Amino acid sequence: MYTTDPNTTFKYTGFNGINDQAAQHSVPTGEGEVDLTAAINVDIDRYKKLFRRQGFTAVYNGTNIRCLTPFEGGLMFADGAELKHRSSTGVVNTVHSLLAQTDTICMAEVNGDMVVSDGQEIWTVAPDLSYRILGVNPPATEPNVSASSGGSVPQGVYLVAVTMISATGEESGAPFVTEVELTDRGSIQVSNMPNSEGSVKKNVYVGVGDSLFLEATVSGASVTISSLVGGRVLQFQHKTRTPPGTHMVHTKGRLFIADGNVLWYSEPLDYGKCDMRSGFIVFPEPITMLTERLFIATDSNTYWLRGDNPDQLVLLEILKYGTPKTKAAEVEGSYLGDTGGRVEVWQSNRGICIGAEDGSIVNITDKKVAMPKYDNAATIFRRDRGINQVIATGRKSGNIDSGRMRSEFTVTVIKNNGNTDVVDIIE
Repeated sequence: MYTTDPNTTFKYTGFNGINDQAAQHSVPTGEGEVDLTAAINVDIDRYKKLFRRQGFTAVYNGTNIRCLTPFEGGLMFADGAELKHRSSTGVVNTVHSLLAQTDTICMAEVNGDMVVSDGQEIWTVAPDLSYRILGVNPPATEPNVSASSGGSVPQGVYLVAVTMISATGEESGAPFVTEVELTDRGSIQVSNMPNSEGSVKKNVYVGVGDSLFLEATVSGASVTISSLVGGRVLQFQHKTRTPPGTHMVHTKGRLFIADGNVLWYSEPLDYGKCDMRSGFIVFPEPITMLTERLFIATDSNTYWLRGDNPDQLVLLEILKYGTPKTKAAEVEGSYLGDTGGRVEVWQSNRGICIGAEDGSIVNITDKKVAMPKYDNAATIFRRDRGINQVIATGRKSGNIDSGRMRSEFTVTVIKNNGNTDVVDIIE
């Protein structure tokens, strides 16, 4: 309840944080906590009092820092074309200098390794900071396959497929299957088999119908199959290498990667392979957010993928608004009120949202703050001096100093005893 009576007095009992949707020309009547129309570089403590924020300290100066991600007790991040790691003691090492200099860097930890993509390539980085491309590139072209005499392969129509083998023994998918007919007993000649980056050998499979069996492993570009030995069955037909993307999470035993308006998912526990026939979901707009609980946003809508197996996932539209290009933070739900389990927090186009395990979403700031619409945003959670803080940053294109890594952030939402206090909404 507000009043414009200049003779009204009230007893101050604390600050409520920013509220730019309340009348700015009035003061509350009676007793109560005070809404703020602006609060720059201040926090609200557990007693509803204001105190000055501590500021920040530069811990690393770079050229275009982005995608800070915890890894091995430190931070993995991109700096220009370089992928770097800063240890807990402040030591900075360069992993490689192969990144595209765009804002589309994404990372996800998978079984102790960090998978990194710049939208054009995708790598996996080990704890010792050694790296390799994720998966094995399949053959880029079909081999030449022809019938020949001089063997014991029975007359018939055969299918031939080739896969690539890396130095670690990992096998690629087989995107091509070539048909050849033997009109008499003879052999099958396979030639002009291409090489791919990182491959050292090739597996050649031959079969009839749906089943192809390993018949040869070679390092050269050609081989003659003069008899059928019937090795192990081909497991990776129609599989290709998992594509790079701009958003990535590891969940449900798979790697989910967003590239434009397509959400790809890897084979189960085989993160470098993807089924190019069915391993994707198409959205009406480019994907701007992807979380481990499979909340997925575009600029216009926010969705949730319900289910465990991608073949049984159900896509549900939860909100009629979306997000800027952003990444969510995972938080213990009890820190943000009565929500149980782990939740995810992100900055949407209409404020800070919390997504729960059951697919429900709550916007915790829309009733108090009309937040600007940003092109890019990021969210973290921390506990500072006993206060639970969701810290969100947003920017519009061209409005950022990205050359410095800071130990503090400046845009804060505080949860006090289940109530939401919004501090420092800075455009």
